[in-house]
Amino acid sequence: MRASKAPLAVLTASLLVATAPAAGAPTFDAVLAAPDDVNLQIAYAEAEADAGHLLPAAAALERVLMKNPDAQSVRLLYAVVLYRLDDLQGARLQLRMVDATRLNDLQRAELGKYRRLVNGASSDTHFSGRLSAGLAYDSDATGSLVTLFDYLPIQHKSGDSMVYSGDLAFSSKVGDAGDLAVYGAAHGYSKTFIQGPRANFQHLDAEAGLSGEGLKHSWRLGAFAHRYILFDSPYLTEYGLHGEASWRPNTSTIVTASLELAKQDFREPAIDPFAWFIGGTHDGWRGDAQAGITYRLDARSTLGAVASYEYKLASYGPFSYTAPGLEANYHRLLGLGAYLDVAGDVRWFDYRKVDWFFLFPATKKRSDTDLYLRAAIGVPLSAFAPGGATGDALENIVLEGSVNYTSRNTIQPLDDYDSTGAMLRLVWHFGDDR
Repeated sequence: MRASKAPLAVLTASLLVATAPAAGAPTFDAVLAAPDDVNLQIAYAEAEADAGHLLPAAAALERVLMKNPDAQSVRLLYAVVLYRLDDLQGARLQLRMVDATRLNDLQRAELGKYRRLVNGASSDTHFSGRLSAGLAYDSDATGSLVTLFDYLPIQHKSGDSMVYSGDLAFSSKVGDAGDLAVYGAAHGYSKTFIQGPRANFQHLDAEAGLSGEGLKHSWRLGAFAHRYILFDSPYLTEYGLHGEASWRPNTSTIVTASLELAKQDFREPAIDPFAWFIGGTHDGWRGDAQAGITYRLDARSTLGAVASYEYKLASYGPFSYTAPGLEANYHRLLGLGAYLDVAGDVRWFDYRKVDWFFLFPATKKRSDTDLYLRAAIGVPLSAFAPGGATGDALENIVLEGSVNYTSRNTIQPLDDYDSTGAMLRLVWHFGDDR
């Protein structure tokens, strides 16, 4: 089901500037009691659409248009509801019937926006992306990296950084049935410190493969490559296969499962010279299995949870480990396109052997607990406009502020740490709105 960038409550307000609908959300019984009350029908449709009940909203708007076929602003709202219902043919027909000369500036902008969205959704090829840039603060700038990499005790020092990220994705249907597609995706992340330790970090990902979907399920299988650059030097390259599948038993629930297998090649100047003596390094294989569920609590709130299990096999046995984990996410729409996102994950690492060489004088196997928490609020720039919507690119540019907490508990001589952080960034979404 599609979700409009501009909330229907905002769009409806712009469509009904000349009317005064009844206060509060009308009930269906009230609508039945006054079938000729146009304002009541529209208010009911708006309330139902804003609550995510799109079929009753569409039915109410149809009743209004049967009595008032020239109500072009109402027809525009009806087209938006049909788009969200995935009725692209119906939405396209209603948009063709809208007389743009009888709309105000915001309504004309919305008309053009949904024409583009409907045409894009009908295409066999889709392209989308996201770019962001911002400022970040970390109370333990270097220590925060050890969620990914291992180090001996380090200096704890705060730092300020510039953070950039980008995501690109495309898919194109293949075959006559239209249920298969080739896809590709790329992701980049860069953190460059402008004050404090030079704990610079970059991460590059690429993936391509084949995907398929049915009425209640979807899947994809592809090859990927990851590259990590740490302290401005190449650190890790991994490549492998990734497969995932999802099932939608009902309109509120999505069940997912994924499996990933990767070959890992590390470049570690502090460890590589000893490989001949100890019989290996971090180089080896990594496997990861995940199972999750996403549940839509209501039209505005979504809750998700994922259980994972990672298995790392290194050429130097003490670097091998197993790591079960749990993740959770809560996403809430706040109105005018704003949102609240709260996420966290915890992982428990159990290493297979005692590291008598790098962790001397340790006498027990290493065991770590990693924790990450994040809360973010995002607001599109269009929300600051007088009407709360603009119908243009400002609806796709989001100002987001977030706070986070990261910690690791481990054994000596490795270092425990915890770090708090904050980030303020601009995020631009572009391409197909799916």
